[in-house]
Amino acid sequence: MNRQELIASLARRDLFPWRTIDLCLKDPSLCIPPLLLLLERKARGLSLNEDENRALYYGIHLLAALKVREAAAPLTAVLCGNLEEAAELVGDSIGDTVPRLLMAFTPAMADHAWDVVASPQIDWIIREAFLRAWTFAVLQGEVPLDIAAEKLKQFPATVCPEPDSFLWAGWLNAIADLNLQELQTNAGRAFENGQISADEFGFFPADIETFRSDLARMAASDPKEREAILLRRGYRPFQPTNEDFMRAARHVLTREEEEETSSMLLKAAESDSPYNH
Repeated sequence: MNRQELIASLARRDLFPWRTIDLCLKDPSLCIPPLLLLLERKARGLSLNEDENRALYYGIHLLAALKVREAAAPLTAVLCGNLEEAAELVGDSIGDTVPRLLMAFTPAMADHAWDVVASPQIDWIIREAFLRAWTFAVLQGEVPLDIAAEKLKQFPATVCPEPDSFLWAGWLNAIADLNLQELQTNAGRAFENGQISADEFGFFPADIETFRSDLARMAASDPKEREAILLRRGYRPFQPTNEDFMRAARHVLTREEEEETSSMLLKAAESDSPYNH
């Protein structure tokens, strides 16, 4: 399979290109050089043709499944760059498989992930994906727990999202998933002093009772139970399996649907479940 055949197959939207993906997983040399080059070109703002742009969606999933850590920096650049470019690449998968792609690049992702979380100019849903990847890095021991606890403790002052930002929910999830019982008071205080507050329609971006329940469940769990809970909550790098690629395929629109869809923006702060159709 040459480069042109690879790109053409991965660019298709009328069927799931498992045969090509499976070939690449069995022989990574078929796909890593061309896909990494495409991603780097995308990150540098160089033009790609239509098929190359489409192929890159499965491409980033392949690079993550194969743990090509050189892909971490250009993928970060794309996600944190132009919003429409990021949306064109990942679409609805930003809230599903993308956090797991980032987890697959640990430890390469660990050091820079928090910088993305703390960047106010980046859309909240992208920052939340990096927060989940950073939390995974802490769970893996790539970030010391005491340092992680201090960052999360200072989050309301240093990151300080808008009061109705859904990034607050990501913060509470990180505290609960890392079983940081000592930060429960800090979470409650953020609600009490209005740092976390309802939007104009009266909807809160996070629920304190759910947080307390999650934290209590982690505290009451033994290590094996805790591991199972974390897996259910999505702390698992993207895997080189048919199941995971099928999950990624669910977020790819057909050609006909694309023609009817004018844009796929990631500015979704007006909904607490922006990508549920």
